[in-house]
Amino acid sequence: MSQRLFWTEAEVEILRRLWPSVGVTIRTMEIGALVGKSKNAVIGKAGRLGLENKRSRSGQKQLRPPSSGTRVRKPRPERPVRVRIEPMVIDALPPVNGGLHIMELESHHCREVVGYGYPDLLARYCGNQKKDGSSFCPYHHSVNFYAPTASTAAVRK
Repeated sequence: MSQRLFWTEAEVEILRRLWPSVGVTIRTMEIGALVGKSKNAVIGKAGRLGLENKRSRSGQKQLRPPSSGTRVRKPRPERPVRVRIEPMVIDALPPVNGGLHIMELESHHCREVVGYGYPDLLARYCGNQKKDGSSFCPYHHSVNFYAPTASTAAVRK
C-alpha cells in the first residue's frame, strides 16, 4: 500500500462519514486501510478537520478529576537542612623522621601518605604507631573516619 502525502476529496469524505463510529464499530486503523493511509495520518487529518471523537467517556479512564474551581497543589517536599560543619582541630603528630619509605614500613606503622620524597619522588608514610583495628594512627584515623553526628546525619538524608 503506497501512501500519498495528500488527501483526495473522496478520502476526506470517507473519513468524515466513518469518523463518528470510531471506537464503537470501526477502528482508525481500518479507516486508514480503506483510504490507504496510516492510523496516525487518519488521526492527524481528523484533528485538522475538527472532527470530534464521539466515543463515550464512561468506558475510558479519566485522566484528571473534574475541576471544582479551586486548584489543590501538591505539597512540596521538604528541603534538607543545611548545616555548616566546622573543621576539627587536632594537633598533628609529625611523621617519624619526615616520613617512612614504603620499604621501611612495618606492620605497626601508620599508612597515611604525608608527602613525597626527593629525589625518588616515592610516597612517604606517617610511620606513627597504628590504632588497633585500623591502618592509621589515632590522628589520621580521626581525620579520615568520623562517626556522623545528628547534624551531619540530617544533611545526608
